[in-house]
Amino acid sequence: MMGKIHVARGDTAKAEGCFKTVVAAPDALPDERDEAVFRLAEIDYFAGRFDSALQKLGGIAVNLKADYANDALRLGAFLQENAGTVPEALKQFGAAEFLARQEKNTEAVPVLLSVIQSYPQAPLVDDALMMVGTLQASAGLFREAAASYERLLAEFKESSIELDRAEFNLAEVYQYGTHEPAKAQATYERLLADHPKSILAGRARQRIRQLRGESL
Repeated sequence: MMGKIHVARGDTAKAEGCFKTVVAAPDALPDERDEAVFRLAEIDYFAGRFDSALQKLGGIAVNLKADYANDALRLGAFLQENAGTVPEALKQFGAAEFLARQEKNTEAVPVLLSVIQSYPQAPLVDDALMMVGTLQASAGLFREAAASYERLLAEFKESSIELDRAEFNLAEVYQYGTHEPAKAQATYERLLADHPKSILAGRARQRIRQLRGESL
């Protein structure tokens, strides 16, 4: 926990010390060691040390029953996809994610927008747009967040795996941010039509009933 607090404060040196202590602790549980290694890999990622991050993640992902195996596989796949093709874009994306981890949302957004503009063909552009929308919404910039999600849905409707999440997030912005219930309901309904098997479908149906004033 202290390590994660140091990351949130931007002090990765102290965070590394905490996580390495957990890894070396003889009484640490396997899941605790896995989390500590995963956090160390994240720090490598934030600093642009992709090979080192991948090496650490590979050790966790071997045991698919481990709690952090899925997280390790997800981050590892993201790094492998982007490090070999657009390393500079990935480096900037990691820097933005580190800023976001420190809740410096308004500083992270311009970095991500620069990535989107400078590397429009990079595989991570849709991820960058998703993060921009999320950070804008967290900062109370609801109109800007809606525009980011709409852009993601328009420009990556054939390729992104985040479309159902983008539609759900957009609907939430309309429901709770800009307070436009009609738009929110229409967006939830669009999610159900476009992605009926989405894991978010049940929540979308519940939100639609809520917006209609039906008992839940």
